[in-house]
Amino acid sequence: MQVNELSAEITLCSLDGVQSCDFATSSALALPENMYILATAGADSLVKMWSIHYDKELGSAAVRAVLTLELQGGGAASLRWSGALLAAASADRVLRVWRVAARGAAASLLGALACGGGAPAVALLEDPAGPLLLGGSLGGQLAAWRVPPERGDHEPHDDGTPPCYWQREGVRRWLRECITNVPGSELPPDKETFLNERADEANMTGSKLLSTSIDTLLELFGYEVEQCDDGAAGEAAEGAEQARMRDELRWLRAPPPSYDHERAAPHALRCPLSHRVMREPVSAADGYTYERANILDWFLAAGTM
Repeated sequence: MQVNELSAEITLCSLDGVQSCDFATSSALALPENMYILATAGADSLVKMWSIHYDKELGSAAVRAVLTLELQGGGAASLRWSGALLAAASADRVLRVWRVAARGAAASLLGALACGGGAPAVALLEDPAGPLLLGGSLGGQLAAWRVPPERGDHEPHDDGTPPCYWQREGVRRWLRECITNVPGSELPPDKETFLNERADEANMTGSKLLSTSIDTLLELFGYEVEQCDDGAAGEAAEGAEQARMRDELRWLRAPPPSYDHERAAPHALRCPLSHRVMREPVSAADGYTYERANILDWFLAAGTM
């Protein structure tokens, strides 16, 4: 058997105890020549996707992190690709499957399924009727689920998606839950319709909410921004509705808390499921507040959605 010596060594950083990894199919993610997508999962409860550009002439490779997906808790024992689908089995006894966009630009969670027995293994099988998700556990159980088809022309759901990937529905949800439909709000019923129309006219996305100046965004949503030499004086003259939108835009752009700040955060600011500081808190029927992505994963795993 002939063994060819590797001409380049690739080192991936920011990994914590890699337990599983797998390469995506180039054709499924519309990857250009010499580009590869590698998914890794480890003890840090994260699934990370990396783009690898290999230069044959130079014999070198460039590696860049493109996407991070959070698990409910515990490391991932198994990780598998099938076309544009990525499945992971984690120590919280839940199987998750995502549909990944071209070049790993985004991923939407299709389902989270409870699998008893602990430390499950996962596999994806192609089938004429649609892909099958297989889950096996140390308890000797093997279960199979049919993966739902693509949505086609339907509007994508943005629940639990990071703001940078929000499309029209994600922006509308943000306007409804953070601006117009909040406790104590006295806005007229047609205000939400007006803001949605302004957002549609501007072709607003989550990326624009993060990259466009706040004053420009306020003007796009129909607010009058006073141009004052003293910026604080101009903000003080804003109405409660406009000030709320400014604050919410600032919150969207806030960087993640440092490790020391997160460690010192009070319990009331932490999600009861992940025990991490909440970025997008939502209230559930049980009266508790959760991180949106975590409680949605919980509902999916319990089969209540």
